Amino acid sequence: MDRIALDWLFSTASQAIAALVGLIFMGVTFFTDSLDKEVLRDDTKGDICDEMKKDIHIKMQWIYWLAGVSILLDLVILVLNPIEKDKTFSINGSFDWYLLVGGMMLLLNLVTIGFSLWFIVQIANPNYFKKTAKHMLGVIHGDTVSSKDFIEAFIEMEKALRELPLYVVQEAQKTQRRASVSDMLRELKYKEWVSRQAIADLYRLNRLRNAIVHGEDVESIENSDLKKVNEYTAILKELRKNL
Repeated sequence: MDRIALDWLFSTASQAIAALVGLIFMGVTFFTDSLDKEVLRDDTKGDICDEMKKDIHIKMQWIYWLAGVSILLDLVILVLNPIEKDKTFSINGSFDWYLLVGGMMLLLNLVTIGFSLWFIVQIANPNYFKKTAKHMLGVIHGDTVSSKDFIEAFIEMEKALRELPLYVVQEAQKTQRRASVSDMLRELKYKEWVSRQAIADLYRLNRLRNAIVHGEDVESIENSDLKKVNEYTAILKELRKNL
């Protein structure tokens, strides 16, 4: 392989990677914007969409690092290429550092492109939202109950929450809409009517509820979570009596 071929290989690789990363960035921007619009239509998807954004952000960071290093080293290879046009690129029975480095760079370029394409396929998967919802449920340990029982108990807890004299509930009623659970918990936290631990538990249970609703094929969850819902339902009802 002569110098012209090597120059073409590494210069084209860096250009292709830069173009691919640019297209991925545009696609991700459009995708995250569509997630925001989806949350506006259905606020129960907020936690799942946030989890998807975090996952996308982490993978994009890897792509940026891989692409940056690949492009930089491709340029270094071009500058330090010691091969003249009339010479060939071969080992000739002796150890060749340039051949080793060039081979490693070629492998790095392929890894960068492969990882980027895998990332595109992942976020384009129609089941990406459902997989994220299932991932949020985590690993189930110990006794389990059906998701149906959990949702029924959560509905009762939500009713108790809506019976509290919350500003967001009153304002929502004026416009004939329902205040979201997240908004009610946010005001509950601000008014400090319950402990910080209770707020943290309620937020987690709400995320769990959203994951179950949108995960579709989730069959069971931990019994301890159902007990938590029932406990906080009683606490909220008692709070309403004392206000």
